[in-house]
Amino acid sequence: MKELKKSVKILLTLVMMTGLIGSVQYRRHDLFRVPSAAEGTAVEPKESETSPPPILSRRDIDRIITAKSRKHGIDSRLVRAMVWVESKYDPNAVSSAGAMGLMQLMPATAKGLGVDNPFCPRENVEGGVRYLKWLLKHYRYNTELALAAYNAGPGNVKKYNGIPPFPETIKYIASVRTAMAEF
Repeated sequence: MKELKKSVKILLTLVMMTGLIGSVQYRRHDLFRVPSAAEGTAVEPKESETSPPPILSRRDIDRIITAKSRKHGIDSRLVRAMVWVESKYDPNAVSSAGAMGLMQLMPATAKGLGVDNPFCPRENVEGGVRYLKWLLKHYRYNTELALAAYNAGPGNVKKYNGIPPFPETIKYIASVRTAMAEF
């Protein structure tokens, strides 16, 4: 037992000397924050990366959706329908493809939109609504093409010169339309 305590003490001393202890930061979806390879030192996390997202009711999420939709001039019923179809209002949803949060943002899309924490409802909806607005403008406010691009990617909409013939995408558009009528 004495040998084990001594080994642990040596290990902890080595870890502290390398600076790793100070770099371990709790995150809701990423338990360890490691040093930046470029710097060799700990990366200071942003508040949104270290603070677990607040637990929000559906009413709270609806308020966020209303505010972000109004801010970007998007019909909040459309955004509510997308959130319902994408995640069933679960801010912690993760798809098998790796899409995250309420509006199921893919990691690269979230990063490109400046979303630091895709599990934070405010950040996720802000990023998702901004992306939807861009898609709507890009497709000249053709909602079905924008939804197809949101689901299957703009590259597939371009490749097929319209809605891709993917059953998932066709079902997605129909589901959003149906849900929108209910909101």
